[in-house]
Amino acid sequence: MEEAEELFREAATLGSGDAAFRLADLLKERGDESQAMWWYRKAAERGDCFAQKLLTEHAPDTVKE
Repeated sequence: MEEAEELFREAATLGSGDAAFRLADLLKERGDESQAMWWYRKAAERGDCFAQKLLTEHAPDTVKE
């Protein structure tokens, strides 16, 4: 798991939205919610539709219709 985290972190740092999402999932699984949410936001900013959906579901009051 540590090797996967290292590789996802490297790819996410280089701009991969998918890697940022996968890294966030690993961090969430470990119980590091704040870091996970930070990476979910990065993934969403980079166009990851799964991260965008997740953030929308977790913050419905901040979304304007």
